[in-house]
Amino acid sequence: MAKKKTKHKILLQVENLLSADYANKEHKDYLLEKEKGGEINVPIVSDSLSYLSYTFDKKYDKKEDPKSKGLFPFFQKNKGVHSMCDYMLFSYYNNKLFILLVELKRGKSNTHEQLKAGICFAEFIVSTLNRVEELNLIPEIRQISIRNKHIVKKRTTRINDVEYDKDNFCTFEGGQFYLKEFLK
Repeated sequence: MAKKKTKHKILLQVENLLSADYANKEHKDYLLEKEKGGEINVPIVSDSLSYLSYTFDKKYDKKEDPKSKGLFPFFQKNKGVHSMCDYMLFSYYNNKLFILLVELKRGKSNTHEQLKAGICFAEFIVSTLNRVEELNLIPEIRQISIRNKHIVKKRTTRINDVEYDKDNFCTFEGGQFYLKEFLK
């Protein structure tokens, strides 16, 4: 019998802070990026770990919502200002809040700008959470680049060691996203 996942109090507080409009309800158990050249789809293997998955990198359709100014309506539409990583995963593990920033890319374009924007936004979220809930959280923020060329097409149970550089950045290699491996 599978162990039931229960959300830690901190994850419930994050969930109560962030708008449900950005929560990944449709594809919570995998990371998905649809682009013109195809799609990237990486299953998340969480085992008994609880996590929250959000995507703030939404494209706004002016025809659907002509008044929408995007995620950051208070900023001008200058280059790079509205950049954001594809996913923000929150998990609480070993008495620590982890925020995994994930950018999926096909081709050779750079992932660093979107991940750096994700760091700023994650820090703002935690700062707001600390202020509202009277906490003193210092999260572990990790940057993960997933490129189509590093995804193993044949799904295996082999788990690759995850190694971060001095900036807490790593390039994903494998076929499945083993959550626990990114929380070490």
